[in-house]
Amino acid sequence: MKTLTKICEYTRRSFVIGLAISAFAGLASSAIAGPITGSIDFTGTGATDTGNLNTATKFTEFRGIGFIAGTQPTVQFADGDYSGTAGTLVTITPFQFDPVLAPDPVSPLWTFTIGAVTYSFDLETVGFTRPSALNPSLVVFGTGTATITGFDPTPGTFSISASQGSRRTTFTFESTTDVAAVPDGGSTVMLLGFALGGLGFAQRKLRS
Repeated sequence: MKTLTKICEYTRRSFVIGLAISAFAGLASSAIAGPITGSIDFTGTGATDTGNLNTATKFTEFRGIGFIAGTQPTVQFADGDYSGTAGTLVTITPFQFDPVLAPDPVSPLWTFTIGAVTYSFDLETVGFTRPSALNPSLVVFGTGTATITGFDPTPGTFSISASQGSRRTTFTFESTTDVAAVPDGGSTVMLLGFALGGLGFAQRKLRS
């Protein structure tokens, strides 16, 4: 009978320790993921609903340089957590920017995958400035959420600058997405502290 009691007590203690270790591992893993930081630029050509950047209300298609059928925009520059992606082909979703964003949100606005890692950005707000004497480009900008596999979704900004020749109905563009991580305010430390507290509780239970 004593042997059975000891086995039950050992099993109970092992179970408590296992729960504490699992909690610590899970919280530590979520803390390590972290937000995204960095910038990524795309280049290519596109088309609008009116063929004129002064009157356009939506982008209807995005392609690679030369507006050749079957081509895609390309990553031109990347840093931070986007480093190493230059030269990758990107899928950009056509969208309306005037008078309102449509679809709302644009999800995803752009995306590409390298191996098991998917990069994307959802556009949630939009604004624009028309071509003028000071700036001959149509500039569309907005805010949204960036995602990368293995990272936390992170707020970011997006802009696209479209330029058009006098005899062309298509346009060339450069696009930039900037993502800056916001300090977590000590939440990571709090999570780890909670997990360590769980281990301490488990040790006290074993002593009792």
